[in-house]
Amino acid sequence: MAEFNVIDEGIINAESSDVYEALLAEYSGKTNWWMPYVESRLIEGNNLSEPGALLDITVHGTMNIRFTTKTVETINGELWRSQYVGGAFRGEGIWKLEGANGNTKLSYHWHVRPYGLLLQIISFIVNIPKRHSDVIKKGFAALNEYLKSQGTS
Repeated sequence: MAEFNVIDEGIINAESSDVYEALLAEYSGKTNWWMPYVESRLIEGNNLSEPGALLDITVHGTMNIRFTTKTVETINGELWRSQYVGGAFRGEGIWKLEGANGNTKLSYHWHVRPYGLLLQIISFIVNIPKRHSDVIKKGFAALNEYLKSQGTS
């Protein structure tokens, strides 16, 4: 069975607290700066940063990919760790934020397995880790633009 272990990093031109809040707002469905690539919404819980909160996420592309994640751990402005518990993948995702001179080094560690026969077969044909990294990098660029438009960068 295929397994993906990918780390993507970028520099966001804003304080880590602003970056963290923008990520939570986007994933909760309160903003849409990552569209047309990613959309998500909070489906269980009152706050995405609370352990147990569930997200429904869709990655748009040639084939839309849907999955559900569950918040496992957060450290305000520094870390958000979630488990992929439903849909296309099973595994873990970790957002890490490190402040550096008014900017933030943002990384996402994606360690998952495809779930379901169709996605397992596709994973032998399509470079899923590269496609994932492409979407994350587009998110980094969109996040920078969003924070700039909010006057936080």
